[in-house]
Amino acid sequence: MASQIPGRRIGIASPISMPEEVEALAASGATEFYCGVAVESWAQRYGNLAWLNRRGVGAANPNLDALRRLVVEANRFAIPVAVALNSPFYTASQLPDIVALCRDLADVGVRRVIVSDPGLILALRASGSTLAISASSVAAIRNSQACEFYRDLGVQRVILPRHMSLGDIQRIKERAPDLEIEVFVLNDGCTYEEGSCATTHAAGAFCLTEWSYAFARFDGAPLSGEERGALDRNVTDYKEWIWYLSNCGHSSSARRLPNGPCGLCAIWDFCRVGVDCLKIVGREAHPHRKLLSLQLVKTVVEQVEQGASKEQAGDFARELRETPDLCDSNYMCYYRDGSGKER
Repeated sequence: MASQIPGRRIGIASPISMPEEVEALAASGATEFYCGVAVESWAQRYGNLAWLNRRGVGAANPNLDALRRLVVEANRFAIPVAVALNSPFYTASQLPDIVALCRDLADVGVRRVIVSDPGLILALRASGSTLAISASSVAAIRNSQACEFYRDLGVQRVILPRHMSLGDIQRIKERAPDLEIEVFVLNDGCTYEEGSCATTHAAGAFCLTEWSYAFARFDGAPLSGEERGALDRNVTDYKEWIWYLSNCGHSSSARRLPNGPCGLCAIWDFCRVGVDCLKIVGREAHPHRKLLSLQLVKTVVEQVEQGASKEQAGDFARELRETPDLCDSNYMCYYRDGSGKER
């Protein structure tokens, strides 16, 4: 459908990690910020492999003092801040520490936490926490029944996984209209989908490791030339796909815009079906990359809000990118059914 739709305000959740980033990101169109948090006592007690969230110690996770200053700056622009506490699960001994941390987060002005573990959601609810809760994409919520489960636990928003179609997203929004829906729109793919991955990046990125391997037949017979050729082509295709998911080798376009997983052509559809917020990935990224990513998303959102048709918005996004070969591959698309040109 290429007809115009009324401009609809849609939120943009920008990654952030330093208070010094707030002003530029606010001026470029961020309506929400999200980050992690680093707590020294947590690392001392549980070690470096038990992450508080899906990022390790470093740029993605400011300490509580920096977070406090970040929130103060964000409040100047009336932009709420969310903190990710989205490890797949926490042990029973860890939950009291995280509940106490959430009290500290509320005290410094954090509005929302991003959570995967139902146990933590229940613990926060039992503690009387006033923080709003988003169910992380790590929870792998892929249908309306899962949405209802998390809503009944006390969640106000669901961040849908990367590997969803526009049709799936529309059906979820229609069947769970009382839940806010957030979707990925730019940067960073995930090979296995976080909610289905049993590894941790604390031990290295399993999916990106160049493993040594050899192919063999079950019956012990040598591989034929045809079999070996087919297997080699499969490995080549897989490595190409991984390259796209890894932000196209961490490359940029001629305009220095970040290449990689992208849902810009689907923004028109997201506005049509009533998605509440677009998520830009990369809280550990360089501030300049965050800023350019936000400006790229905001520019396309403005086109849609001003009445561009689906085709016009898609063409505009592709022209901004100036990487037609990468777009045409479809490997870079979060939502392959959201192309700007109807095919």
